[in-house]
Amino acid sequence: MPIVALTNFASAIIATATAFLIRQRLLTENREMTDVLMRDFFKAFVSLAILFWLLALPGLFIRNILLASIPPRLATGMVLLTSAYFISTPLLILNKGQVRKILQLTAICMGILFIVIDFYFFKLSSVKTYGDFFYYAPSQLIFVRAITGAASLLSALASGLFFIAHGTRLDSRQLKTRSLLLGSGFLLFTTSSIFNYIVFSISFNTVALIAASTSGLLGMVLLGIGVIAYHPSEKRLV
Repeated sequence: MPIVALTNFASAIIATATAFLIRQRLLTENREMTDVLMRDFFKAFVSLAILFWLLALPGLFIRNILLASIPPRLATGMVLLTSAYFISTPLLILNKGQVRKILQLTAICMGILFIVIDFYFFKLSSVKTYGDFFYYAPSQLIFVRAITGAASLLSALASGLFFIAHGTRLDSRQLKTRSLLLGSGFLLFTTSSIFNYIVFSISFNTVALIAASTSGLLGMVLLGIGVIAYHPSEKRLV
């Protein structure tokens, strides 16, 4: 049974549903469709959904080791793009729009570059087992994995701390709760990055990957709840 793929599959469904919900609710007010913050938040969930689908597909539907080795290479670029879009929200609230643009452009360029590098130095994924469970472990260059992991970890940590600190200063109970939910979700993503990019890279322990995907799923649940509580009539997300 592909336990890591199953948790990523659940995260993919939640991320996809959340992105769809954001778009549907934004469409109820044309003003919100021009809101840069909300547009970036929507794009963040779209890229996150694509990322989780790329991580889930090999273990669930692909049994050919060559084909199963391809999606993780594409996921590298999505990690960078997702990280850039999520950190955009705190930057926009802090009126750092220029920094946001630079980070997004950098993420796009580096994502494309890393995908090209990953395919140029292409290696087949390896099949790892843990009892009755199995997963495909992609082979990546150390510096690509290190930079991708650092971007993921720093973006999630900064976003998590920002939303929690921001939430404690809000007067509206609903906005406060939502901000704290988003912050907690991002901190769980931070935990996921630590297990995936640090603990697993050092120990190559399957439990680390299971912990990473489980933390990611729990974080996705909190982010989804935070977004579901939003209604366009409030005029703001946080």
